[in-house]
Amino acid sequence: MRVHQIAWAAVIIGVGLVVATSVRAGAQAADRLIGTWTLDPAQSKFSQGTGPKSLVLTFESTPDGLKYLSDLVAPDGQTSREAFTAKTDGKDYPVAGLPFDTVAMSTQGNVRTRVDKKAGKVVMTYNGTLSADGRTLTVHQTGVDQQGQAVDNTVVFVRKI
Repeated sequence: MRVHQIAWAAVIIGVGLVVATSVRAGAQAADRLIGTWTLDPAQSKFSQGTGPKSLVLTFESTPDGLKYLSDLVAPDGQTSREAFTAKTDGKDYPVAGLPFDTVAMSTQGNVRTRVDKKAGKVVMTYNGTLSADGRTLTVHQTGVDQQGQAVDNTVVFVRKI
């Protein structure tokens, strides 16, 4: 079960960092991703089995970057919470306590990209697209998890109003 929790933590953090790429200095207050997002399980697809019962992401603008908080309820009912603050300028940044060493984030229009590396090797890539109306975020996650299993997830979130 611990492996499953670690895998879900990676998904949560990945999605959060993809969303974090939308924040740029001076434009934080206007970012359409600031707020709370909830998983749409009916629209999401997970390559390694059942997705979480629920996943809520909250984003807040801070002087240090984007504050990210995720609350997950796993299929077995176990809960986990992840929180961090990240800058988004496309450079590799060291990360502690996660299954990867560095993360690089960038933004181009409504597309956010995040690349995780471990020992300099890309292990996971996230491409998130915000819908034109700002109500849906679709994240495509590809790579290899800690167990060497291929990951190809499509995770859809809706803005909580």
